[in-house]
Amino acid sequence: MVAVRRSPRERERERERERERETTTLTARARSNPNPQAPIYAVVAFALYSVVVIARGVIWFPTCDAEAEALARDVARAERELAKRGVRVHDDASEGAKDARPERTRAGARANARASTRS
Repeated sequence: MVAVRRSPRERERERERERERETTTLTARARSNPNPQAPIYAVVAFALYSVVVIARGVIWFPTCDAEAEALARDVARAERELAKRGVRVHDDASEGAKDARPERTRAGARANARASTRS
């Protein structure tokens, strides 16, 4: 291949054309994405929407008084049934989680064994 010698003017024109091509490419990119920060705005908007929805749910959380009373009745009934079978359940939850769990006595375990063999 033969190298072509160019004059300084031709080289300068070549550089100008190259700059023009780069500028055209940048302009085309800018047209395809007019706001490069749009994805960031979308994420921020989604986060704000999520916070509002969660806050609204917490503020207007429904109270279930009837269900709470039914649950208290079920717990009382279960405690009575367990007491009949010899299982002690502490009423005072301030004693700690370990003490609040049902405690089986040997007499209760024997009574349960007898009751299960009779059934």
